[in-house]
Amino acid sequence: MNRTPRLNYFTGNRLELLVDRLADALARDPLAPGIDETILVPSRGMGSWLTRELAQRWEIAASLDLPFPARFVDDLAARFDLGRPEPIDPFRPQAQLWELHEIFWKIQNEELQDDDLTPVSNHLRDDGDGRKRYQLARRVGALLSSYQFARAEEIGSWDRGEWFAHEEAEASGERWQRALWRLLREQHEPAEPPAQRILELVRRLGSGQIPDGALPERVSVFGASSVPPMIAQVLVALSLHRPVDLYLLVPTPGYIADLRNRRERERQQDPLDLAPAQELVGELGRLGREFFETLLDLDAAGGAIEAAGFADPGSSSALRHLQSALHASGTG
Repeated sequence: MNRTPRLNYFTGNRLELLVDRLADALARDPLAPGIDETILVPSRGMGSWLTRELAQRWEIAASLDLPFPARFVDDLAARFDLGRPEPIDPFRPQAQLWELHEIFWKIQNEELQDDDLTPVSNHLRDDGDGRKRYQLARRVGALLSSYQFARAEEIGSWDRGEWFAHEEAEASGERWQRALWRLLREQHEPAEPPAQRILELVRRLGSGQIPDGALPERVSVFGASSVPPMIAQVLVALSLHRPVDLYLLVPTPGYIADLRNRRERERQQDPLDLAPAQELVGELGRLGREFFETLLDLDAAGGAIEAAGFADPGSSSALRHLQSALHASGTG
């Protein structure tokens, strides 16, 4: 039995081969009776398919906990006494849309005046039918929601009355964004944005402040091409104490982080010349590549990477011919 705490990466271009690897790993080292196997899945469909595939290999599939990554993190935070999200999260994009819509209405009618919000006021001029107000509220709501998970530390600096762009605050638009964020926060105090709870969870995992029985025996992540950076931080912090196995679907056994699209290479002045199939991987595989890079950057211990589920699809159809070219693009 080997349950060394670390991240393990299993990559493949065929889901059924990755399931073979997962089923073999779990069968060789079963958990004690009554303990559920925790496998994070990106969708209900993937969870149902995975359960059927494991049942075919084991003859029965029981004691499986198949949460979405976000729900798993919420449950884990609750075990650390960090609470749970509000039943109706006031920081979700749809809720923020209408609150921002009301704020913008007040700006247009001069009921709310703030020098930091002058760019917003200027943008909303000549908005007779309210279309600009709604469009801006939708875009800014989505932007601030994404900040909570992609730039949580910077959002925290706003809550403390600080800047994260400093002298560039005006040029970057940070000044008016911070003003809007603080207005939203004031409306919902003392409620905390979900990202702050996750940051505290990462901190406690990193410092070893772990309540008894709070952690699962091990965690597998199956079929997720990407997760938000903050959830990736939780997985890496968890791997300090438990094995975390990631089964990742990628088109080629090569190191996909090197396969950037042409625009990215030109921006970074990268002279690397890629074959057409490699260009396609770089163009269409950006999210998966960024997820992989994020994990590797955070994983100071350097987990093992195993090409566990690759097969040449052949050329019996146009799709298989394309998949075969993508597979071959990383084998040279």
